[in-house]
Amino acid sequence: KSLTDYSALLEKALETYSTSNKNSSSPWSLGGPDPTLADVALYDLFATPTSPISGTTASFFNGNRDDICKAYGDCPRLEAVVEHMAQLESIQQWEATRPDTFT
Repeated sequence: KSLTDYSALLEKALETYSTSNKNSSSPWSLGGPDPTLADVALYDLFATPTSPISGTTASFFNGNRDDICKAYGDCPRLEAVVEHMAQLESIQQWEATRPDTFT
């Protein structure tokens, strides 16, 4: 199975969970009012951060950002989590100032 296949399975699980809990309008994976550790983990998995110092891309998937984005591109809940996490001021600050541990 590919990342695309696993993303689709995860998307289905998130849809089932949020629908059963009547929180389908929340952008967060578990449907709550705030992000959880699950959202942070999904962002870490899919967002592929790039070091501002070295320019090196770190990823579980060899840093191929286009393929990673395609893998969850048909998964609106996963896409919403990644987009909303990227907009959080605390995430933006951390990514801008984190130590370069990519090299």
